[in-house]
Amino acid sequence: MSDRITTEDPNSRPSRRQLLQRMGAVTAGSTAVGLSGCLAGLGIGAEECNGHTIESEADLEGADLSGCDLSSADLSKATLTNANLRDADLREANLFLANFEGADLTGADLRDATVLIGALTKANITGVNLSGLDLSSATLSGEELADVSLVDADLTGADLSEANLAGADLSGATGVDADLEDADLSEANLSGADLTDATLPNADLSDADLSDVNLTDAIFPTVDLSGADLTGADLTSSYPVGADLTDADLTGATWLDGTECENADCGGYVDRL
Repeated sequence: MSDRITTEDPNSRPSRRQLLQRMGAVTAGSTAVGLSGCLAGLGIGAEECNGHTIESEADLEGADLSGCDLSSADLSKATLTNANLRDADLREANLFLANFEGADLTGADLRDATVLIGALTKANITGVNLSGLDLSSATLSGEELADVSLVDADLTGADLSEANLAGADLSGATGVDADLEDADLSEANLSGADLTDATLPNADLSDADLSDVNLTDAIFPTVDLSGADLTGADLTSSYPVGADLTDADLTGATWLDGTECENADCGGYVDRL
Protein backbone atom coordinates (compact mmCIF):
# COMPACT_ATOMS: atom_id res chain seq x y z
CA MET A 1 0.00 0.00 0.00
CA SER A 2 1.38 3.38 -0.89
CA ASP A 3 1.88 6.02 1.73
CA ARG A 4 -0.86 8.64 1.89
CA ILE A 5 0.70 11.09 4.30
CA THR A 6 1.25 14.08 2.09
CA THR A 7 2.45 17.62 1.84
CA GLU A 8 0.11 18.20 -1.07
CA ASP A 9 -3.64 18.87 -1.32
CA PRO A 10 -5.27 15.41 -1.58
CA ASN A 11 -8.46 16.74 -3.17
CA SER A 12 -7.44 14.92 -6.32
CA ARG A 13 -8.26 11.61 -4.68
CA PRO A 14 -11.69 10.51 -3.39
CA SER A 15 -12.11 10.30 0.37
CA ARG A 16 -12.62 6.98 2.07
CA ARG A 17 -16.20 7.97 2.78
CA GLN A 18 -16.81 8.74 -0.91
CA LEU A 19 -15.34 5.41 -1.95
CA LEU A 20 -17.54 3.54 0.51
CA GLN A 21 -20.61 5.47 -0.62
CA ARG A 22 -19.85 4.59 -4.23
CA MET A 23 -19.68 0.94 -3.25
CA GLY A 24 -22.91 1.22 -1.27
CA ALA A 25 -21.18 0.34 1.98
CA VAL A 26 -22.57 3.34 3.87
CA THR A 27 -25.19 5.98 3.37
CA ALA A 28 -24.66 9.72 3.53
CA GLY A 29 -24.08 10.94 7.07
CA SER A 30 -22.69 7.69 8.47
CA THR A 31 -19.08 6.73 9.07
CA ALA A 32 -17.16 3.51 8.86
CA VAL A 33 -14.10 3.29 11.08
CA GLY A 34 -12.44 0.44 12.89
CA LEU A 35 -12.18 1.16 16.61
CA SER A 36 -11.01 -1.77 18.68
CA GLY A 37 -12.70 -1.76 22.06
CA CYS A 38 -15.06 1.05 21.00
CA LEU A 39 -18.54 1.14 19.44
CA ALA A 40 -17.41 -0.04 16.01
CA GLY A 41 -19.73 -1.04 13.18
CA LEU A 42 -21.42 0.28 10.09
CA GLY A 43 -24.69 2.16 10.00
CA ILE A 44 -24.95 2.98 13.72
CA GLY A 45 -23.84 6.60 13.51
CA ALA A 46 -20.62 8.16 14.74
CA GLU A 47 -18.09 6.02 16.58
CA GLU A 48 -16.75 6.63 20.06
CA CYS A 49 -13.53 5.94 21.89
CA ASN A 50 -12.82 6.76 25.52
CA GLY A 51 -16.19 8.50 25.56
CA HIS A 52 -15.36 10.84 22.67
CA THR A 53 -17.20 10.95 19.36
CA ILE A 54 -14.95 10.22 16.39
CA GLU A 55 -16.10 11.97 13.24
CA SER A 56 -15.18 14.61 10.70
CA GLU A 57 -14.91 18.15 12.16
CA ALA A 58 -15.21 16.79 15.71
CA ASP A 59 -14.21 19.09 18.55
CA LEU A 60 -11.72 16.97 20.48
CA GLU A 61 -9.72 19.70 22.15
CA GLY A 62 -7.93 18.23 25.14
CA ALA A 63 -9.55 14.81 24.60
CA ASP A 64 -7.92 11.67 25.96
CA LEU A 65 -7.62 9.33 22.97
CA SER A 66 -4.51 7.58 24.20
CA GLY A 67 -4.23 4.00 23.02
CA CYS A 68 -7.35 4.28 20.84
CA ASP A 69 -7.64 2.23 17.67
CA LEU A 70 -8.48 5.02 15.22
CA SER A 71 -7.34 3.18 12.14
CA SER A 72 -9.30 4.32 9.06
CA ALA A 73 -11.18 6.91 11.13
CA ASP A 74 -12.42 10.10 9.49
CA LEU A 75 -11.11 12.99 11.58
CA SER A 76 -10.75 15.43 8.71
CA LYS A 77 -10.95 19.05 9.88
CA ALA A 78 -11.19 17.85 13.49
CA THR A 79 -9.95 20.00 16.35
CA LEU A 80 -7.35 17.95 18.23
CA THR A 81 -5.53 20.77 19.98
CA ASN A 82 -3.87 19.60 23.20
CA ALA A 83 -5.41 16.13 22.73
CA ASN A 84 -3.71 13.04 24.16
CA LEU A 85 -3.08 10.64 21.27
CA ARG A 86 -0.20 8.76 22.82
CA ASP A 87 0.21 5.28 21.30
CA ALA A 88 -2.96 5.72 19.21
CA ASP A 89 -3.37 3.65 16.05
CA LEU A 90 -4.04 6.16 13.27
CA ARG A 91 -3.10 4.00 10.32
CA GLU A 92 -5.02 4.93 7.16
CA ALA A 93 -6.93 7.62 9.10
CA ASN A 94 -8.17 10.73 7.29
CA LEU A 95 -6.56 13.58 9.24
CA PHE A 96 -6.56 16.15 6.45
CA LEU A 97 -6.79 19.72 7.81
CA ALA A 98 -7.01 18.43 11.41
CA ASN A 99 -5.56 20.80 14.00
CA PHE A 100 -2.89 19.07 16.11
CA GLU A 101 -1.42 22.11 17.81
CA GLY A 102 -0.16 21.11 21.24
CA ALA A 103 -1.35 17.51 20.83
CA ASP A 104 0.69 14.60 22.17
CA LEU A 105 1.26 11.97 19.47
CA THR A 106 4.11 10.21 21.22
CA GLY A 107 4.38 6.65 19.94
CA ALA A 108 1.38 6.94 17.60
CA ASP A 109 1.25 4.98 14.34
CA LEU A 110 0.38 7.15 11.33
CA ARG A 111 1.42 4.87 8.52
CA ASP A 112 -0.66 5.45 5.37
CA ALA A 113 -2.65 8.23 7.03
CA THR A 114 -3.76 11.32 5.10
CA VAL A 115 -2.38 14.34 6.93
CA LEU A 116 -0.39 17.46 6.25
CA ILE A 117 3.10 17.08 7.70
CA GLY A 118 3.06 20.77 8.65
CA ALA A 119 0.16 20.08 10.99
CA LEU A 120 2.04 17.27 12.74
CA THR A 121 5.06 19.42 13.48
CA LYS A 122 2.89 21.57 15.76
CA ALA A 123 2.45 18.54 18.01
CA ASN A 124 4.71 16.32 20.09
CA ILE A 125 5.55 13.55 17.62
CA THR A 126 8.36 11.87 19.53
CA GLY A 127 8.55 8.25 18.45
CA VAL A 128 5.76 8.55 15.89
CA ASN A 129 5.79 5.94 13.13
CA LEU A 130 5.93 7.71 9.76
CA SER A 131 7.62 4.88 7.89
CA GLY A 132 7.50 5.19 4.12
CA LEU A 133 6.44 8.83 4.32
CA ASP A 134 6.79 10.95 1.17
CA LEU A 135 8.54 14.13 2.33
CA SER A 136 10.19 14.95 -0.96
CA SER A 137 10.82 18.71 -1.21
CA ALA A 138 9.16 19.26 2.18
CA THR A 139 10.26 22.21 4.31
CA LEU A 140 10.96 21.01 7.86
CA SER A 141 13.74 23.35 8.86
CA GLY A 142 14.13 23.52 12.63
CA GLU A 143 11.37 20.99 13.33
CA GLU A 144 11.35 18.58 16.29
CA LEU A 145 11.51 15.05 14.87
CA ALA A 146 13.48 13.29 17.60
CA ASP A 147 13.08 9.49 17.74
CA VAL A 148 10.60 9.53 14.83
CA SER A 149 10.52 6.48 12.55
CA LEU A 150 11.11 7.50 8.94
CA VAL A 151 12.16 4.08 7.69
CA ASP A 152 12.22 4.03 3.87
CA ALA A 153 10.92 7.62 3.79
CA ASP A 154 11.43 9.78 0.71
CA LEU A 155 13.34 12.91 1.76
CA THR A 156 14.54 13.81 -1.72
CA GLY A 157 15.28 17.53 -1.84
CA ALA A 158 13.77 18.09 1.61
CA ASP A 159 14.88 21.01 3.78
CA LEU A 160 15.77 19.53 7.17
CA SER A 161 18.31 22.16 8.12
CA GLU A 162 18.54 22.67 11.89
CA ALA A 163 15.96 19.92 12.43
CA ASN A 164 16.18 17.73 15.52
CA LEU A 165 16.36 14.14 14.30
CA ALA A 166 18.31 12.80 17.26
CA GLY A 167 17.68 9.09 17.66
CA ALA A 168 15.42 8.98 14.61
CA ASP A 169 15.25 5.86 12.45
CA LEU A 170 15.91 6.81 8.82
CA SER A 171 17.20 3.43 7.74
CA GLY A 172 16.65 2.88 4.04
CA ALA A 173 15.49 6.48 3.57
CA THR A 174 16.15 8.40 0.36
CA GLY A 175 17.69 11.79 1.09
CA VAL A 176 19.15 12.64 -2.31
CA ASP A 177 19.94 16.36 -2.48
CA ALA A 178 18.47 16.89 0.99
CA ASP A 179 19.55 19.89 3.07
CA LEU A 180 20.66 18.71 6.53
CA GLU A 181 22.87 21.65 7.44
CA ASP A 182 23.14 22.06 11.23
CA ALA A 183 20.72 19.15 11.74
CA ASP A 184 20.98 17.00 14.88
CA LEU A 185 21.23 13.37 13.79
CA SER A 186 23.12 12.14 16.81
CA GLU A 187 22.51 8.43 17.49
CA ALA A 188 20.20 8.31 14.48
CA ASN A 189 19.93 5.18 12.36
CA LEU A 190 20.69 5.96 8.71
CA SER A 191 21.85 2.49 7.72
CA GLY A 192 21.34 1.89 4.02
CA ALA A 193 20.12 5.44 3.44
CA ASP A 194 20.83 7.25 0.17
CA LEU A 195 22.30 10.69 0.86
CA THR A 196 23.78 11.26 -2.58
CA ASP A 197 24.42 15.00 -3.14
CA ALA A 198 23.10 15.78 0.34
CA THR A 199 24.31 18.91 2.13
CA LEU A 200 25.33 18.33 5.76
CA PRO A 201 27.74 21.06 6.92
CA ASN A 202 27.94 21.32 10.70
CA ALA A 203 25.48 18.47 11.17
CA ASP A 204 25.77 16.31 14.30
CA LEU A 205 26.07 12.65 13.31
CA SER A 206 27.91 11.54 16.41
CA ASP A 207 27.34 7.88 17.30
CA ALA A 208 25.00 7.56 14.32
CA ASP A 209 24.59 4.32 12.38
CA LEU A 210 25.71 5.15 8.83
CA SER A 211 26.54 1.62 7.80
CA ASP A 212 26.13 1.09 4.05
CA VAL A 213 24.95 4.68 3.61
CA ASN A 214 25.50 6.29 0.21
CA LEU A 215 27.26 9.65 0.66
CA THR A 216 28.47 9.97 -2.92
CA ASP A 217 29.06 13.63 -3.79
CA ALA A 218 27.68 14.67 -0.39
CA ILE A 219 28.97 17.87 1.17
CA PHE A 220 29.67 17.57 4.89
CA PRO A 221 32.55 19.79 6.06
CA THR A 222 32.97 20.22 9.81
CA VAL A 223 30.44 17.46 10.48
CA ASP A 224 30.61 15.63 13.82
CA LEU A 225 31.00 11.95 12.91
CA SER A 226 32.70 10.95 16.14
CA GLY A 227 31.84 7.40 17.11
CA ALA A 228 29.78 6.92 13.94
CA ASP A 229 29.47 3.53 12.26
CA LEU A 230 30.46 4.08 8.63
CA THR A 231 31.17 0.45 7.80
CA GLY A 232 30.42 -0.21 4.15
CA ALA A 233 29.57 3.44 3.50
CA ASP A 234 30.23 5.00 0.09
CA LEU A 235 32.04 8.36 0.37
CA THR A 236 33.11 8.57 -3.27
CA SER A 237 33.70 12.18 -4.37
CA SER A 238 32.21 13.49 -1.12
CA TYR A 239 33.52 16.52 0.75
CA PRO A 240 34.16 15.76 4.45
CA VAL A 241 37.00 18.25 4.98
CA GLY A 242 37.24 19.23 8.63
CA ALA A 243 34.86 16.46 9.70
CA ASP A 244 35.41 14.95 13.15
CA LEU A 245 35.89 11.22 12.59
CA THR A 246 37.25 10.43 16.05
CA ASP A 247 36.52 6.77 16.88
CA ALA A 248 34.45 6.41 13.70
CA ASP A 249 34.54 2.98 12.05
CA LEU A 250 35.21 3.10 8.30
CA THR A 251 35.94 -0.57 7.83
CA GLY A 252 34.82 -1.66 4.37
CA ALA A 253 33.85 1.89 3.40
CA THR A 254 34.68 3.38 0.01
CA TRP A 255 36.96 6.42 0.50
CA LEU A 256 36.77 9.68 -1.46
CA ASP A 257 39.00 8.43 -4.26
CA GLY A 258 37.29 5.05 -4.58
CA THR A 259 39.78 3.24 -2.33
CA GLU A 260 38.25 0.59 -0.11
CA CYS A 261 39.02 1.05 3.58
CA GLU A 262 40.49 -2.04 5.17
CA ASN A 263 40.29 -0.83 8.74
CA ALA A 264 38.52 1.65 11.03
CA ASP A 265 40.67 4.69 10.17
CA CYS A 266 40.90 3.81 6.47
CA GLY A 267 44.62 3.32 6.56
CA GLY A 268 45.30 6.76 7.98
CA TYR A 269 43.29 8.64 5.34
CA VAL A 270 41.12 10.11 8.09
CA ASP A 271 44.11 11.85 9.66
CA ARG A 272 44.90 13.55 6.35
CA LEU A 273 41.58 15.29 5.91
